[in-house]
Amino acid sequence: MKKLLTENIGIKVLSLLVAVIVWGIIINVSNPQVTKTIYTVPVQLLNTDNISNSDQVYEVLEGSNVDVRISCPRDLYNVITRDDFSAYADFSELYNDLVPIRITCNKNNVNMLSQSFNYVRVSLDDVMTMSFPVKIDREGTIPEGFEIANISASPSYIQVVGAKTKLEQIASVRCALNVSRIDDSNAMRVEIEPELVDESGNRISKTGLELSSDRVYITADILNTKYVPINIEPSGTPANGFVVTGIAFDPKEIEIVGSEDRLADVSVINAEVDVTGANQDVTKVIDLSLNVPEGIKLVNASDADISVNVTLEEKISRDYTLMIADQVVFEGLGEDLEYSYGNVTTLTVTLYGLKDDLDVIATSDLHPTVDLTDLAEGTYTLDVAIQKPESDVEVQTQPKLEITIYSTLEPDSTTEGTTGE
Repeated sequence: MKKLLTENIGIKVLSLLVAVIVWGIIINVSNPQVTKTIYTVPVQLLNTDNISNSDQVYEVLEGSNVDVRISCPRDLYNVITRDDFSAYADFSELYNDLVPIRITCNKNNVNMLSQSFNYVRVSLDDVMTMSFPVKIDREGTIPEGFEIANISASPSYIQVVGAKTKLEQIASVRCALNVSRIDDSNAMRVEIEPELVDESGNRISKTGLELSSDRVYITADILNTKYVPINIEPSGTPANGFVVTGIAFDPKEIEIVGSEDRLADVSVINAEVDVTGANQDVTKVIDLSLNVPEGIKLVNASDADISVNVTLEEKISRDYTLMIADQVVFEGLGEDLEYSYGNVTTLTVTLYGLKDDLDVIATSDLHPTVDLTDLAEGTYTLDVAIQKPESDVEVQTQPKLEITIYSTLEPDSTTEGTTGE
């Protein structure tokens, strides 16, 4: 037996070697090794409590997923997936902000050739807590005829816990309230997710941050609105001889807000401009918000200030000449009496008023009259009544006329001057 085993030992070893080589060739021909890249294998982070226990936080900068290049038999190529791989980084091995990535595979005959990241790179920062008031931004267009008031947020402050450098970027916590959703109910209540915003208004990711509340409840009263005219009147007395001739302002109406019942009671917003002692045009800015009734507000506070221009003009005097024979009417003369006014042929009446008003007045508009009712014979100095025009014009100088009344029954009676018929 021993001779059988040792005889021709060289040939037998060579035969065995050839057999192994042939077997390997056969295996590789039928199921050769191939390479494949497995993408986006998630990296599990272990022992991160080591960071939080030291009052620090971390942020993964790179290496949260890893691509792995492998070699495997062809029969595994189409069936092996990233689910067959486990990748982890143990923070107990953290050194210089780097944590090694270890990768294992649950399949046999799989060789790891390379990986896209060998380390998880992190940044460490101190933990900080900051409190921010909740600010509400209106978005959309409020439906016509409505306005909102008494807007409030609950909670009104939100605490944020996280990395110091990230918290220092936060300028405010904001909620966007869509006011286009207002209806005819008396109130609104909506739930909104708060956003973190920097000084430029850009949103800041909340990843790695802890908010004391991830929801904010916004409540508001819904009120009605309407437009009402504005009425502005002068108050006080201008300088002697001056009168207000016009008031100009814009806009002529303004939008107010309040409950439906209160709005029904308001038909105009009245205001005054003081012109006391003024001898030239007056320009003033008045605050309409001081003139709205209780329970009513202006929709836009910026509309409260209105510039008002009050035009003043000085009155002047102007003389008008009246032809007595043609224009003066004598009334009420008794029977058997006659009158005369001597050699006077004209009368002068002085009117006082604005130039534009005086320009349109003719002597025929004055209708001068003399009342002779119940007058007996004799000579009288009588007022000549002037019919005051409808406009704001005054008779500054009252004309008078000397009249002589005599009886027509005295045949020998004579009078000098013109005789009335």
